[in-house]
Amino acid sequence: MVCDYALSAVTVQQIQIFLQLARTKNFTRTADSLNMTQPGVSKSIASLEAALGFSLFERTSRKVALTPEGRILYETWLHIPADLDNGYQTARQENARIASVLNIGITDTTDSLKYFWPVAREFAKAFPDIKLNVESENMKSLQSRLAEGIYDLIFLPDFEHYSLDKNKICWKYAAKSNVQIIVLTDSPLSRKSMLTMEDIINKKVTALDPESNPNFLHSLRELYAQYGKEPVLGQLYRSNFQIRYAQMTQDCIHITDDFWSYTPDTVSRKIPLMGHFNGIICAWNPEISKASLKNFLGFIPSDR
Repeated sequence: MVCDYALSAVTVQQIQIFLQLARTKNFTRTADSLNMTQPGVSKSIASLEAALGFSLFERTSRKVALTPEGRILYETWLHIPADLDNGYQTARQENARIASVLNIGITDTTDSLKYFWPVAREFAKAFPDIKLNVESENMKSLQSRLAEGIYDLIFLPDFEHYSLDKNKICWKYAAKSNVQIIVLTDSPLSRKSMLTMEDIINKKVTALDPESNPNFLHSLRELYAQYGKEPVLGQLYRSNFQIRYAQMTQDCIHITDDFWSYTPDTVSRKIPLMGHFNGIICAWNPEISKASLKNFLGFIPSDR
């Protein structure tokens, strides 16, 4: 229901003064009880009556009495101050409850022990009253739920920054290390402790299908463009889960970061790439003003 008109000029203070005068029926006692001057009370009542367009009190030299219209408003408005205060207190408590919880999402194909939980433990020591609700999901869901306000903060592989930049979402690095190359153990490359781009430039690369995630291929192309090359794409997969459990061939590599949930085995090996770095970024909506979020971000060094 849209409020009419005259009430747009009415203040809570005017209502409180009106209600108190209706109770005391005396301008002096009303002024004293509200720590006001008598002219101040008179001016407030006159302004209220002018806004409403009718008189609220009948004034004689001996008494102050409510008009019929004033009686209706008194009975109708009697609980407004208490309702306003109760509503404010309830809202303030809810705000405090929300502020004391930080909702965080992390990717379900990364090793959060390497980049998230050490920071979370230090934060919990400093802010024991802040509860961390942590969930893991796929990259697309994390970004959707951040936009919906379900998450306050999310952690993603850094190639997702293209989508974040497009949607004007703030982000910073949470962890960074050398780019990692996964090769088969029977590949000649597996004998090296560090690889160079020259070692891998002509190898087929497994990648996320650009139809399901264009950001990975975008990042891959930027890497190869530094050497005037396009990546030679091998098998394309719809998710990191599929890549993790895929069967690699000897002429194929997978380019990832040091935080991907990779389990070493007898058939493959992870080797760092010299001179190139990637990692995990954390992202948050710039419109969120939670103090707990700002404090948590402060535990993530800016030089990462």
